[in-house]
Amino acid sequence: MSILPSSRHPSHFTSKTPRGPTMTFTDKWGEGAIFDWYREQKNKTVMVTRLQIRIDNGKPPHRFVLAYLEDGTVIRLDRRPRKSNSGTLVFQKIRAADDWLILTHNEVSTLNMSTICEIDMPMPPNTDLVLIISVCFALARDKEARIYDLLKYNCYFFSWTVLLVVSRRALPFSIPSPDEVVSTLSHEFDALSHSITKRAVKGVLGIVCNIITAVRGVTAGSSVKQGFSPVERLIWGLPTRLMHFLIHQALRLQLYLGLENEIDRKIKEGLTDVCRSILNGVWENRITIEEQVQQRLWIKELIQDFEPTLRTELSLMIWEAKFDILASTLEPLHERADDAEALCTPSRMSRLKSRLFGDKQMIQVWNKALSAGVTMSREAAQGKAREFHANSSIPPGSITPSYYIELHNTMFDLTYELARTASLNIAKGVVEQTQAGHKNPKRAKMWEEIWRIYDKAWDAARNRTRESVVQLHEAGIEETVALVTQHLVATIGDIEKKGLRVSVQNGKKEHMLISVNGLQEYLSQSIDLAYAAVPHNIPIIHQTMARVWEESRTKYQSVE
Repeated sequence: MSILPSSRHPSHFTSKTPRGPTMTFTDKWGEGAIFDWYREQKNKTVMVTRLQIRIDNGKPPHRFVLAYLEDGTVIRLDRRPRKSNSGTLVFQKIRAADDWLILTHNEVSTLNMSTICEIDMPMPPNTDLVLIISVCFALARDKEARIYDLLKYNCYFFSWTVLLVVSRRALPFSIPSPDEVVSTLSHEFDALSHSITKRAVKGVLGIVCNIITAVRGVTAGSSVKQGFSPVERLIWGLPTRLMHFLIHQALRLQLYLGLENEIDRKIKEGLTDVCRSILNGVWENRITIEEQVQQRLWIKELIQDFEPTLRTELSLMIWEAKFDILASTLEPLHERADDAEALCTPSRMSRLKSRLFGDKQMIQVWNKALSAGVTMSREAAQGKAREFHANSSIPPGSITPSYYIELHNTMFDLTYELARTASLNIAKGVVEQTQAGHKNPKRAKMWEEIWRIYDKAWDAARNRTRESVVQLHEAGIEETVALVTQHLVATIGDIEKKGLRVSVQNGKKEHMLISVNGLQEYLSQSIDLAYAAVPHNIPIIHQTMARVWEESRTKYQSVE
């Protein structure tokens, strides 16, 4: 589809229907011939039941609007240049003639047979014709949109703007309840929870691997190695990446084997709770938000209104939520490790890992230290993100990406420090309970060396670990915000619940749209395609349509 002119078939001569009178307006709402006719028509009906955009067979095609009233009256609206000299249209900008014409029954029948109905939109009850007039009024008042420009403000622009603005007004956006949005997210959360689970596990295991690597890097080596089992000594001597891989796989095996479904389930529950809490906040402030929402023409622009709030709230809640989920998952896994007998008779999983990675005592230390660190981090995270946010005193509209990085870095440092202390204390306790029956006499000295350099190793691992964990947090937040925002906006634009479906004829295919979002997406794609030869005009078209919406909605009032 192209809007480039043809010397043989100029678009403004393609319609065979006689031209109607041009709509003329003053600066005052309610003045002009079209308003006078509207007042007379009010004695019959001014309610619109259907809007159509039709296309004739010109080269390029000419688009126009048909408005069907309750009493059977059909009004045609066209945009053409006021002058008909096609040779000057590409190079000159002249005033547009936006015409209106009441069609006879025969003219309607002829158009139905000779033109294609691109969009057929039934209108909700009580859609007043004055809505259409208000769009034409706004177009006439806009210094750019009132000029006929073959490559910009042409019949395509006029027809799509009328339909877009009228549908926006007739089908107002309203903030959905949290339950409405969450119900549409349930299935999507299955995939999202799996993605977040992998990131969370990757972050936790990355911390463990980095600390173990740091221990190897800061220890003198001999006293530690002498206390190892043969398998541990072998792993300790491997290249760092290979050692990382093996340790990571061992811990991942424990977390996932038999627990993957449980982790995913809890992540999904946590996501649902967090998102519901955030959406409750949106719902409670809906009166304030509605005012901002009503200014938007394009539903996709609502993302700009909702995304900052959702992102901030999720960033403040994500640390507590993740540690809650991880801690509740790990606690049952290690519930038997609180007594000496359990420590000396490890689980089947620990026996499997010990065969692969060495001494059972080391496995028990890993298990308990990891659980204690996560549990302490959960306690440390409680309320701290909101405390940081409150102390920052940054207005919502001024929050930058660097702010979120600073927030996550602060939360990481806080939880990392307390996890260090908790994991060290619990690890010492495990060693004390299990050391008596250990066969290697040099094992005790190994642990003494590890305790000596423990803090130094944690410090060495901090920066590398912080960067990876913060990146994982950011990725999870971005994915979640995008999904929730998308469904929130889609729920706002749902028109199927109003019993409406929009028919769209695209080439030879006809399909139905059940949302304002779908209709606007179709129009947006049509604009991209129609103006492909002049792509720099596409954002201008969107901006002008938004201006027309603003003028129409602010000037619109009933006509007496």
